[in-house]
Formats: sequence, structure tokens, C-alpha cells
Amino acid sequence: MPYVISTLVECRAILRRNQMPLLRVELIVPDLYDFITIEYRLHYKFKTYRPFLIDGLMEACEYMRNPKSDLINDYAYTVLKSMMPKLMVPCPHGNRTYRFETVFKEEYAPKSVPAGEYRLDLHFATKANLTLIQMQLFFVARRKGIIGSMLEW
Repeated sequence: MPYVISTLVECRAILRRNQMPLLRVELIVPDLYDFITIEYRLHYKFKTYRPFLIDGLMEACEYMRNPKSDLINDYAYTVLKSMMPKLMVPCPHGNRTYRFETVFKEEYAPKSVPAGEYRLDLHFATKANLTLIQMQLFFVARRKGIIGSMLEW
């Protein structure tokens, strides 16, 4: 069993013709938690995946109670809130089953990113650093090349 304190029932990407893939997740969290960290890291593939500009760690419960002005965390919270509105609510969390279907929309991505392959790592954990869920999302940015995307800054 990969998770000690939660049960992952379903986590899959559903490919759809001429549309962005649908991400479907069902997670059972039996206990209540007042402290949840969200760690996110974007990787760009050169020959292997390497960290790329966007990475951070936020204590979600504290951030939702008292938002502080932090551009990266604000951006990450805005994207997660629009993708998973039932999950991104003030604490306590748990003692329930979380189900959501979501799509990573093009407007969530920064306007200027180099063309290429990306991986986004997400890690939700408790205060004791026990993993609730961990995901890796893979996607491709198609542009006219690095120069074209750099000009849009």
C-alpha cells in the first residue's frame, strides 16, 4: 500500500479527442488534519527532467487562513483552486472521500514557456510529513521555439 494515512481509489488521465485530458482522482482520507503542506515543482526535459523556475512549498491551511503576498504561491494556489475547488478550502481536511475531475487548461500555464516536455510534481503531506497523495503530471508545450516564446514576455 503506497500511502499510510490515505487510500487512493482512482487516479487516471482520460484522453479525449481534440481536448485536454481529464484527470480523475478519488482519495479517502479517514482522519482530520489541520496542517497540510503542498509541495510543487516544475521540471523541464533537456536530456533528463531538471527543475525549471516554478517550485515551492506552502502550508495550505495557514495560507488559506492568512494569505501572504508571494507570487509563486499565489499562482500555485490560483491554479489548484480552479482545478480542485472542493479540495482547496480552509482546514480541517480529512474524514471524507475526495473526488474530482479536472482539466489543466491552457490559461493555467505561464504565457511564456519554452517549447518542450514538462513534468509537474505535486506532493500533499501532513505535519508529520506523511504523504496524503503524490502526483506527477506530464505535458508538452508547443510553440514556435524558445525565441518566439521569449518575445512574449
